[in-house]
Amino acid sequence: FFLDADVRQEWDRDLYQGYGGPTDPQPYDPYGYDYDDPYPPGPGARYGNTDRLRLRALPRIHVNLPRTTIVVGGDFIWTNKDNLDPEPETLPDNFRSTDARVDLAYVDVQPTDWLRIEAGRFPMPVGYSEMIWDHDLRPQGGAVTLSPVSDGDVLESLDFIALYAKGSHVFEDESEMITGAVEAAFATGDVSNIVLTGSFTTWRELETVESFLWRENRRSWPGGPPAGPFDVVDGVVRFNYYGGLPFSLLADVSVNTAVDDENLGVWLGAAVGGFGSGRWGAEYTYAWVDRDATVAAFGADDYLWVTGWEGHRGQFDFKLFERPRSTSVSTLSARAVGILTRYKDAVIPSDQDHWTKRFRVELVLGY
Repeated sequence: FFLDADVRQEWDRDLYQGYGGPTDPQPYDPYGYDYDDPYPPGPGARYGNTDRLRLRALPRIHVNLPRTTIVVGGDFIWTNKDNLDPEPETLPDNFRSTDARVDLAYVDVQPTDWLRIEAGRFPMPVGYSEMIWDHDLRPQGGAVTLSPVSDGDVLESLDFIALYAKGSHVFEDESEMITGAVEAAFATGDVSNIVLTGSFTTWRELETVESFLWRENRRSWPGGPPAGPFDVVDGVVRFNYYGGLPFSLLADVSVNTAVDDENLGVWLGAAVGGFGSGRWGAEYTYAWVDRDATVAAFGADDYLWVTGWEGHRGQFDFKLFERPRSTSVSTLSARAVGILTRYKDAVIPSDQDHWTKRFRVELVLGY
């Protein structure tokens, strides 16, 4: 039995109040502003402040059988503000404000050392960054991983992954996701390696996703579904050092090859420390994501935007308590997060340089 839980207090400052937009906005200037805006803001302020308290628990049960693991897990969330009342035009969250649902339900079978089969609702097996896939979401379908190399001296591992998923989001969703990926890990010393991940992902039936998840993607028509299409080539490079002060570096570049412009995403990250060998850890992320670089419904929801944005994120974790268990370690830690983002692809030019701030403190339990 495993349990992850957190208590989170979040503050948003100078939050932009307008989202999305069609492919070709029509001029609208009732208040004398010099811009084209299909969704006029009205005479009131376009920016505001908000705060939110969230409690979350993720219990999981693992049943280990010979060459087979069965996992069932739940996701229980409560917040002090309802993010669906009233129903928004655009929802930046990948969760319901109050919810109790099945988060994981899958079978993981490894009939040989070089073959792995996963079926159900399982953790994402492809090494995407959060630009492509929110780590809190689970693909629902099946994945096959072939591993012809698993213990080499220089080529430490080589994996070929094929994935099909349908209806993977927390909200209403019948879209299809099809992915092929290759991941290779190369030793660069006794305590370091480089991991390369290359993937091609295509999505279908995106009009079946809840409309408030269409977010910043360009639309087929005003208020319509994402224009797309989305055929995303993504490459990730990770450098990991496991010495006295461990650290990792990440660079991810993605291109939506199905469109000719606004199709590039760049995601850079660095992390140092961590609870494997110490009491603290720190992370930094920089991102530049064009509005059609990927499907906005499935990227990370922590940055106020999913596509069409530029920004920075810093995180610091400090371990307060640790207690060994028979098969793991229980920890209690404190976390502070700061996020600074701008909606660089906003329809209104003056909004493109407006920076929004998010601050968060968390108490995190791992059992």
